[in-house]
Amino acid sequence: MNNEKISVIVPIYNAEEYLEKCLNSILGQTYTNLEIILVNDGSKDKSLEIMEKFKNQDQRIIIINKENGGVSSARNRGIEMATGKYVIFIDADDYIEPNMFEVLEEDLFKNNVDMSMCGYRNVDINGNILYESKPMAEKYFDARVFKNNLFKDDYYRDLICNKLFKLEIIKDNNIRFHEDIHVNENILFLLDFSKYAFRYSFGNEMLYNFLYNTSGATHGKFNLKKVSILSSYMRLLTYDLSPDILNKIKYRYLFEGYAFTYLMKKINIDNTELKKNLVEFKNKYYSDVKREKTIGIKRKISLWLMMHCTDLYCKIRKDI
Repeated sequence: MNNEKISVIVPIYNAEEYLEKCLNSILGQTYTNLEIILVNDGSKDKSLEIMEKFKNQDQRIIIINKENGGVSSARNRGIEMATGKYVIFIDADDYIEPNMFEVLEEDLFKNNVDMSMCGYRNVDINGNILYESKPMAEKYFDARVFKNNLFKDDYYRDLICNKLFKLEIIKDNNIRFHEDIHVNENILFLLDFSKYAFRYSFGNEMLYNFLYNTSGATHGKFNLKKVSILSSYMRLLTYDLSPDILNKIKYRYLFEGYAFTYLMKKINIDNTELKKNLVEFKNKYYSDVKREKTIGIKRKISLWLMMHCTDLYCKIRKDI
């Protein structure tokens, strides 16, 4: 074990129900050289009270209070304060296994990688396991493989919290979370990191427990913040990704964009600007989607129906 300091950044917003379990799992780590940065993102519940109680018990804890600005702005404030050799992000409603930091730090140091990552579980509020991430065949891989794996529906995709980063890469290259993006912000951060990080490692041990909360930002009812995913797709198209991945992103922009026009109309929000953007995007990129062989015929038919019979198709599909 190298025993370099790890900066642990925890963005916190109204997390009183889960926060004690999260913090206990961090303080109970077998790896003890920690700087624990708790970023209170304008919580209105008892979260700050809980933070202060834990700080009185452990001087490794630093509390930052800020106005509510979202998880990305909270993580960015944490990055600015961090002084460790390595950095990891933990969400306030999740918890980790006691040896997580030790395993990741040893892997990162011994094998001279820029990022080490572990497996994770989706758990419900009672701790029941809903899903375990799939194992990887290879232990080490380069940035190209890492970027491609981000778009696979398998073991880790864009989860940020199962990864230990070299902090100097983030700070030296001014890598930050995109604060105007509320969906896909993790994948943009990881792609920015991959421009400067060249060696990655993965361990199959399940060390991170991700609370699958259907009332959270990703799974809750439709709100305008979700439309920011379209902006993230536009940014993703500027990265050096394989043509098939870029075409799948174009597919998602069109399919979800037209679904958003329906949902906005349903709650009486003006969707004129979005419709205009969709027409321009379709004229520019739809031919690429039609030619893409890795997009199946059923998905292409679904997209055609979504674009040309939006209201009817969305009414038929109960998951929209």
